[in-house]
Amino acid sequence: MGGSRRDLAAMPKPVRDSFGIRLQDLQRGRDALDSKMLPQLASGVWELRERYDKNAYRMMYVLKPKRAI
Repeated sequence: MGGSRRDLAAMPKPVRDSFGIRLQDLQRGRDALDSKMLPQLASGVWELRERYDKNAYRMMYVLKPKRAI
Protein backbone atom coordinates (compact mmCIF):
# COMPACT_ATOMS: atom_id res chain seq x y z
CA MET A 1 0.00 0.00 0.00
CA GLY A 2 1.23 3.50 -0.64
CA GLY A 3 4.96 3.29 -1.29
CA SER A 4 5.37 -0.26 -0.01
CA ARG A 5 5.95 -1.77 -3.46
CA ARG A 6 8.67 0.76 -4.19
CA ASP A 7 10.22 0.22 -0.74
CA LEU A 8 10.26 -3.55 -1.23
CA ALA A 9 11.79 -3.21 -4.71
CA ALA A 10 14.63 -1.15 -3.19
CA MET A 11 15.63 -4.01 -0.87
CA PRO A 12 18.39 -6.43 -1.89
CA LYS A 13 17.17 -9.43 -3.89
CA PRO A 14 17.97 -12.02 -1.17
CA VAL A 15 15.82 -10.03 1.27
CA ARG A 16 12.94 -9.72 -1.22
CA ASP A 17 13.16 -13.45 -1.93
CA SER A 18 13.11 -14.33 1.76
CA PHE A 19 10.10 -12.09 2.45
CA GLY A 20 8.32 -13.50 -0.61
CA ILE A 21 8.80 -17.10 0.50
CA ARG A 22 7.59 -16.32 4.01
CA LEU A 23 4.54 -14.44 2.73
CA GLN A 24 3.69 -17.47 0.57
CA ASP A 25 3.94 -19.66 3.68
CA LEU A 26 1.49 -17.37 5.46
CA GLN A 27 -0.90 -17.46 2.49
CA ARG A 28 -0.82 -21.27 2.66
CA GLY A 29 -1.67 -21.22 6.38
CA ARG A 30 1.83 -22.00 7.65
CA ASP A 31 3.70 -19.96 10.23
CA ALA A 32 6.47 -17.72 8.93
CA LEU A 33 9.96 -17.93 10.40
CA ASP A 34 11.11 -14.98 12.47
CA SER A 35 7.74 -13.24 12.65
CA LYS A 36 6.58 -11.18 15.59
CA MET A 37 3.11 -10.01 16.59
CA LEU A 38 2.84 -6.24 17.15
CA PRO A 39 -0.33 -5.74 19.22
CA GLN A 40 0.84 -2.27 20.25
CA LEU A 41 0.13 -1.12 16.67
CA ALA A 42 -3.20 -2.90 16.13
CA SER A 43 -4.79 -6.31 16.33
CA GLY A 44 -3.51 -8.67 13.63
CA VAL A 45 -0.37 -6.67 12.78
CA TRP A 46 2.78 -8.78 12.40
CA GLU A 47 6.37 -8.12 11.42
CA LEU A 48 8.83 -10.14 9.35
CA ARG A 49 12.52 -9.50 10.00
CA GLU A 50 15.57 -10.23 7.88
CA ARG A 51 19.27 -9.48 8.30
CA TYR A 52 21.48 -9.11 5.27
CA ASP A 53 24.92 -7.56 4.74
CA LYS A 54 25.03 -6.08 8.28
CA ASN A 55 21.61 -4.41 7.81
CA ALA A 56 18.20 -5.20 9.24
CA TYR A 57 15.04 -5.19 7.12
CA ARG A 58 11.46 -5.31 8.32
CA MET A 59 8.12 -5.87 6.66
CA MET A 60 4.78 -5.33 8.37
CA TYR A 61 1.67 -7.24 7.37
CA VAL A 62 -1.88 -7.60 8.65
CA LEU A 63 -3.34 -11.02 9.22
CA LYS A 64 -7.12 -10.83 9.03
CA PRO A 65 -9.41 -13.20 10.95
CA LYS A 66 -9.71 -15.78 8.16
CA ARG A 67 -5.92 -15.90 7.65
CA ALA A 68 -5.99 -13.52 4.69
CA ILE A 69 -2.97 -11.28 4.15
